[in-house]
Amino acid sequence: MSSRLSQGQMAKALGISQPAVAKAVKRGMPLDSLEAATAWRQANQNARRTKGSQPSAPRPPEPAAELVDLPDELAVTDRLRRLAVRDFELAGSIQERAAASRTVRDAEEAHETRKRDMVKSEQEAQTLMHRDQVQSVIAEEAGKLRALLEAMPAAIAQAANPADPELARDTVADYLEQVFSTLSNTGNALRVDS
Repeated sequence: MSSRLSQGQMAKALGISQPAVAKAVKRGMPLDSLEAATAWRQANQNARRTKGSQPSAPRPPEPAAELVDLPDELAVTDRLRRLAVRDFELAGSIQERAAASRTVRDAEEAHETRKRDMVKSEQEAQTLMHRDQVQSVIAEEAGKLRALLEAMPAAIAQAANPADPELARDTVADYLEQVFSTLSNTGNALRVDS
């Protein structure tokens, strides 16, 4: 049984038209395997570029740097995006390049949509919190911390200055007020509306 692919199968596997495959086969592209055809196309694309016979057409956006440890769902869309960019680079005619350019754009949109969907899913699963939720938690905890700090002067006054606990309480309270004022000026970190 032969593992040789038909021109139609190769066109589908490479994401190009069957006439483009026929043209490439006439120029020597093998049909033995997808890997061999891809390697041939890459080698011949590079050779055409160096000869300067490549028609000019708009370039797709450059692929992002290699992403490491992508979740499986994103790895699939990232791989499709990279394959679309590669097909654009290997396309021969202006028509093929235009079609490949649309495929690149569609693949990039699908990849970005999948990333947004994953973030939304993680938010719904509460593995991520929205900024408003984070700010609410911080404000709640900051309010508790402020209450503890405001109670501190009275709590330590007697131990800090047994001869004049009121002076100790006022001194610590004044210092804490300076701290609260500084924090308030840098974003109201500990301010809780009463």
